[in-house]
Amino acid sequence: MVPLGPPDRAQTDRLNKVRLDSGGRGTVLYGPVREAVRELRRSGGGRGRNAADAPTKALIVIADGTDDGDDQVLADRLRAELLDGAPVRLYVLAFHSGGCANGLDRVAQAGGGACYPIDDMTAMRKALDGVAAGLWGRPRRST
Repeated sequence: MVPLGPPDRAQTDRLNKVRLDSGGRGTVLYGPVREAVRELRRSGGGRGRNAADAPTKALIVIADGTDDGDDQVLADRLRAELLDGAPVRLYVLAFHSGGCANGLDRVAQAGGGACYPIDDMTAMRKALDGVAAGLWGRPRRST
């Protein structure tokens, strides 16, 4: 919900103002992600002189990849919302066996990101490398 970088007073104030409510009990995922996407779209943020200079808006979700509600209906709604509107990249780190398989991978792809199933440190490294590459590009190899 704030620009990446060293913390400053403005970031702290922004984090203190933003509160996302799950709206229910149990494991909920799609509702809060949808709310966060809407908040990112509402927030102005620093814009460059042209679209290429504008900062990338991204949401990184760390979850078990499950939702106690109707996964498919909610996943489809969120996917449609991500496809229709200002871009918000969605990256999901799913700490659950098959956490990306229930449609969460398609939702993340609709947001221009990816879903990474995490079951060991190798998968964690791959996920962090993938998120970093998605946000900042691949590092140049020195020759």
